Amino acid sequence: MTASLLESHETLEARVEERPRELAEANAAVEAASRHKSEFLAHMSHELRTPLNAFIGYSELLQEECGDAGHGDYVPDLQKIQTAGHHLLTLIGSILDLSKDRSSRAVGR
Repeated sequence: MTASLLESHETLEARVEERPRELAEANAAVEAASRHKSEFLAHMSHELRTPLNAFIGYSELLQEECGDAGHGDYVPDLQKIQTAGHHLLTLIGSILDLSKDRSSRAVGR
């Protein structure tokens, strides 16, 4: 019985020594995943916002051009495009901000 207890004690000590290494590896994996997520969000933010800002800008230019050229009947539709673009830009920003907040809390920053 003493041999069994000694063997159990040694096994337990080995597991206790191994656990901090396992936790450190898991923590490193979580931090790497968080970095990758942040890089992805930054890239997606740029990729989504750049063309959307172009839509908004062109709709503003077209509104001015249509007004100056006497095609005022097109202006309400162009205003709808511009309003929808701003709304979508706000939604994208909110989603990215929410995702960043959750990412920061998950890592404990």
